[in-house]
Amino acid sequence: YFIGVDTNYSGIVITLPTLASTNNGRVLIIKDVAGVGATNMITVSASSGQLIDLDPFTTLDIDFASISAYKDTTGWFVF
Repeated sequence: YFIGVDTNYSGIVITLPTLASTNNGRVLIIKDVAGVGATNMITVSASSGQLIDLDPFTTLDIDFASISAYKDTTGWFVF
């Protein structure tokens, strides 16, 4: 799935689905489509008690930045 984020707004938080609610191998691509991420960063958060590359959240703070994340049985991983 592709999630295009309009960074013309501040305070953007994308919360990933819980591990139990989605299939292993699911891939999400999150992209700053407005190109204002250096000013209005995007926070990508794992659901409560879960992790993204062993952290509870990651940020996109560069204009036009993107991440790709996949889900397995233990969490979300960025590639």
